[in-house]
Amino acid sequence: MRSNVKTIQVRNSELEQQPVIISPDLLEHLDDTEKDREFIAMESRTFLQDAWRKFKKNKLAMFGAGFLAVFVLIIIFGPMVSPWTYDGIDLSNMNKGPSMEHLFGTDALGRDVFVRVLYGGRISLTVGFVSALLNLIIGTLYGGTAAYIGGRADQIMMRFVDIVYSIPTMLYVLLITMVFGSSLGTVIAAIAISSWASMARIVRSQVLTLKEQEFTLAAQALGASGKRILVKYLLLNSVGPIIVTATLNVPTAVFSEAFLSFVGCGVAIPMASWGTLSSDALSNVSTYPYQLFFPVAAICLSMFALNFIGDGLSSAFDPRRNK
Repeated sequence: MRSNVKTIQVRNSELEQQPVIISPDLLEHLDDTEKDREFIAMESRTFLQDAWRKFKKNKLAMFGAGFLAVFVLIIIFGPMVSPWTYDGIDLSNMNKGPSMEHLFGTDALGRDVFVRVLYGGRISLTVGFVSALLNLIIGTLYGGTAAYIGGRADQIMMRFVDIVYSIPTMLYVLLITMVFGSSLGTVIAAIAISSWASMARIVRSQVLTLKEQEFTLAAQALGASGKRILVKYLLLNSVGPIIVTATLNVPTAVFSEAFLSFVGCGVAIPMASWGTLSSDALSNVSTYPYQLFFPVAAICLSMFALNFIGDGLSSAFDPRRNK
């Protein structure tokens, strides 16, 4: 008669030849539901996917992004479908109030204010985004290189940054305008030259922190080149603060361009930015206040939207905020 007891040999360093006897009555089969009771399923997300998930939860940031997207589409396609042009003079319709024919009224030369505000948005937002892009490229490369090299070279490079940072933007504009003349390119160049220093400081501080981390030392030990370490390991791990700073530089550049155009150092006539429109309407503000209201409202709304987006990105890329 066979025994119901089975023997199982467990190989062990100490008990290699000693059998361990286990009775089948002590074993219990689990069904599938009990097997998966302690299984925790979690979606795998990258850093950017997690940042986008956090950004979508920020209602103000999503409102700012949606408003800015619609606003940009209107600015791009609005003048194309309008029967009026930004520089079309009609002396028979001077200083007309808002109506169905002219939604924002006309100015002192009979030009449609609505089309001029949209066209001015092209100029102002182009200055803002292009200046922020140049700041991103110059500041990231300069600050990252200075931090990675370190030593005396880092000190000399950052002293140059301090000199650039201490000179007012207006002085850059005046010098560039005297040499190259007043144009859209000179305004973009002046704003970019005067504002990349802040980006370089932020990138330098991030790279100095990451430079001493274990993954950087491991990459150096494996023989990775300095360029690869700087770009792939240091700058890519600093992408959060870089994106946030670049986004917040856009409204700063828009406001700087509006101020420069308002004081007469911006784009040349007949081009019209929001600052130029505000400056032209200032002389008639007591009689025709709508001519000043619409360009100023465009500046305020765009800056609110850009700042909401910047705040949302700041929260999304902050690893300390897990909500």
